Amino acid sequence: MKILRTVQVKEVLTEKKKQELLEGFRAEEVQIENELKQLSFQLRKALRQYQGNLERERQLKETYRQEMNQREERLKTVAFKRHQMEKLPLGSELKAGTVESICEVQEGDRWEQLMTEPEIIVKDGVIHEVREGRKRDE
Repeated sequence: MKILRTVQVKEVLTEKKKQELLEGFRAEEVQIENELKQLSFQLRKALRQYQGNLERERQLKETYRQEMNQREERLKTVAFKRHQMEKLPLGSELKAGTVESICEVQEGDRWEQLMTEPEIIVKDGVIHEVREGRKRDE
């Protein structure tokens, strides 16, 4: 009988991968900062349109403030991730996801061995190592 088994995919942090991830974080920060500027501009424009209507101005400010707060929180999160990545030593293994693998099972097989989670280790886009499992709770 064949069953599906989850395989962890991990990437080794190399200088190339680290720079790639850091550039991604920086690009995301720039994108969020641009969104914040755009929201601020749109708010000013909308306030001019409804000048004198205090209730509508209050609603607009509240709506835009909520959107801007969400972006600011995202910006803090991305900045935190970038700082953590800068500190991470080369050679660290980062979880990159999971894939499914077909596994042959037969009567007499050791269940504990089947329930270990194999790992595929990728280094600079090339499979570097295949590890035949650790217990799932490790």
